[in-house]
Amino acid sequence: MLNNKEKEALKFLKCAGVLEEEMFQLYHQMAARTEYPEVKSLLVGLAYESLKHSKMVRELTKNLITLDTETKDSHKELGQVWKQAHAFTEQISLKERIGSEDLRILLKDLADLDDSIFEKYNIFLQPKVLHFVAAEISKQSPVDLETLKSVFENISNEKENHREILIAVIYYFATRELEKEKDYTPTVKYQNPDGWSRPLEA
Repeated sequence: MLNNKEKEALKFLKCAGVLEEEMFQLYHQMAARTEYPEVKSLLVGLAYESLKHSKMVRELTKNLITLDTETKDSHKELGQVWKQAHAFTEQISLKERIGSEDLRILLKDLADLDDSIFEKYNIFLQPKVLHFVAAEISKQSPVDLETLKSVFENISNEKENHREILIAVIYYFATRELEKEKDYTPTVKYQNPDGWSRPLEA
């Protein structure tokens, strides 16, 4: 009998491939709409890492028969994290281009979303959950526990790296805006400073 934690972990794993494909679309759409080539490059890289994660978890779930979760029901099983990702994708699709101000806000939301997904994957690094998933997979084919752990560590580390990259880009644009404001601050040039200390005439 599965306890709630194990059941929820398996539900996420079964649907994670669909979620990662949604993240791929999200990153790709953002890259297509931003005007900054260096940001485009980073976002495309993150998009294809998400697609890689999708294929990795799909290979694992081929051998999971405990749950009968269908791909079409993934949005129900994933709950809030799916709603966030899907709403985000729809929001981006409505924009023709993304300027620096919008980009900072969207990247902040995207970093928070990736952090939520990172937390989901981290559950599989807990020994009890990891052993349970390994036992479920091994019902169909042999599995090495350490190699399975490496799969989840790899995905978790890359998700954490996604967040760090996004925060670095946010910081870069915030700093650049501050520099612009500094450049546009009017400068007053005072003449004859010796006259400042003259006594007032009666």
